Amino acid sequence: MAVFFDPALAVLGMLRVPHDVVMELGALTCTARKPRCEACPLSGRCRARARIAGALAAAPRAPKGETAYRYEDSNRFWRGRILAKLREAPKEGVSLRELGAALLEGFGEGTWPGSGPS
Repeated sequence: MAVFFDPALAVLGMLRVPHDVVMELGALTCTARKPRCEACPLSGRCRARARIAGALAAAPRAPKGETAYRYEDSNRFWRGRILAKLREAPKEGVSLRELGAALLEGFGEGTWPGSGPS
């Protein structure tokens, strides 16, 4: 089991016990995405443990061998491509239309938000 309280830090006034102990427990063990209930020193008294287990069991999962999303469809992918194009751009910069055309095949008037038929 991990040590959540260092008396030396408390003596120096660096821990406000029990507040900091509980905060550290939450940050390291009782996390939202992947709680480690089996490693928690309070698991025997935890009223949320049954709910957490049920919620995690019911959470949708991607089928084996498939990812939940394609990287090429993510904002991170497009942000990287945009920054790469901007690094290659001349000092005076590029217009948004030029940037869009360089990134997306078929980019044009119909691609702008609100530019479609009304």
